[in-house]
Amino acid sequence: MLLVLTIAGGCGMDIDNSAYVPYEGLKLPNERQRELTNQQVNWRGWGVPITAPGEYYWPDAAERGMKDENNYYNDKFFYIQALYRKGLDRMLVEEFGLYGYDREISRQSNRFAAKDIEAAFSEAAERYYWPSFSMMNLDYIYLRNSVHVERLEEEDLRLFEEAYETQATEISDGMQEVIERTWKFFINADREGGSHRVWYSRGGPSRDDPTSDTLMLEIRIGDNFTAEDKDENGFILEIPLNEHRAGENIVREEIAPRMVSEISQKAGIPVKIRVIA
Repeated sequence: MLLVLTIAGGCGMDIDNSAYVPYEGLKLPNERQRELTNQQVNWRGWGVPITAPGEYYWPDAAERGMKDENNYYNDKFFYIQALYRKGLDRMLVEEFGLYGYDREISRQSNRFAAKDIEAAFSEAAERYYWPSFSMMNLDYIYLRNSVHVERLEEEDLRLFEEAYETQATEISDGMQEVIERTWKFFINADREGGSHRVWYSRGGPSRDDPTSDTLMLEIRIGDNFTAEDKDENGFILEIPLNEHRAGENIVREEIAPRMVSEISQKAGIPVKIRVIA
């Protein structure tokens, strides 16, 4: 069956979702990603009265065998998190039409390009930490929430443990059922599933901070400026720069707000989208 998603308010082109190619295999974190995860800072220790996403609750992880003898998150934690993340990423893409939005973003400027996240991470790991985990297989959109697999209940955990023990990379029907049942709780920055302000930036709290139960997506836009687009000093010429900025403005002012409205209605939880260019 051919599934076509019409992007309301877009540029009048239909998106054929059958063209979406899900991620193959399993993206396990490299040593630097693991190091950064294990270097999490408890930001509330700075006297900040709100929670920072990325704080996994280590007592729960230890109880589930997800910490090693040095109190670091271990192979089991990262493998199970990658499995859950793979199933969640694909579910979000298919449930909320993210492939269609991603293609619409790509059409806004011929100066846009997908960022090479692997190369960028090697140069600026902290900046590209979050997109480096994505298995959405999209050019621009990725999930910004942490995925709290240390909250898996015993019966659900066992499904993922079996996959870890056999090094399976595909998501079983049982695991997918767990993901669909628990994902809103597992992306919530609050361990009790509450709703309060969280801080997504080291720049400090702001009025724009989302609540802990928010589905947080980011759109990261790269560029494809060539040597012909630059002057003799390496500065980008006015015409190509304005073309990129015009497309970026459409993404910020039209596409992202529409995504928030449409996805939040479907998801039944708050949605926030940040555009990074």
